[in-house]
Amino acid sequence: MSKKPSIIRKTQDTFFVIRTKIGSRESYGKIYDRYFQDIYAYIYFRTSHQETAEDIAAETFFKVWEYIKKGKLVKNVRAFLYETARNLTADHHRKRKVVSLNEVSETFPSKAQSPYETTIERDRRERLYKALKEVKEEHQEAVTLRYIHELSYKEIGVVLGKRSGAVRILVFRGLKELKRILGHLS
Repeated sequence: MSKKPSIIRKTQDTFFVIRTKIGSRESYGKIYDRYFQDIYAYIYFRTSHQETAEDIAAETFFKVWEYIKKGKLVKNVRAFLYETARNLTADHHRKRKVVSLNEVSETFPSKAQSPYETTIERDRRERLYKALKEVKEEHQEAVTLRYIHELSYKEIGVVLGKRSGAVRILVFRGLKELKRILGHLS
């Protein structure tokens, strides 16, 4: 995830989009380098399949590049990438059976150092995924975008097609529902 302050990131993104519109492949390469891992992780979380996530991520970046090259307005490229990835992932799920979140928890890479920490982290992650599976889908997505992918409420609003106030309510309700479910799993 990009750790640059939001205003600097947004200004740079706007510059890269403008340069891409006039034909700079290097500028779009910078957008790709900045956001590919985040978009891939978002898709992987929703598909739990490495090759599928790679294909959808590549398609996401290609579609956004085509959109920009046509001269269309992109106010927030980060949110637009997530929105495009979300739509392409939904298309994928309409065509195929959805894989359970439990399968994701078994394959998602861990950052823990020792075998003990790895086991503890895997158990916590499995509990969280099990609880997330029980949360309403719109709440699940809002919480995931906010806390895993660190999008702002405004960016999530673009992705979900909602106002930022409505997104805040979705996140709040999702967290409340998640807390209730995790309490029952204890």
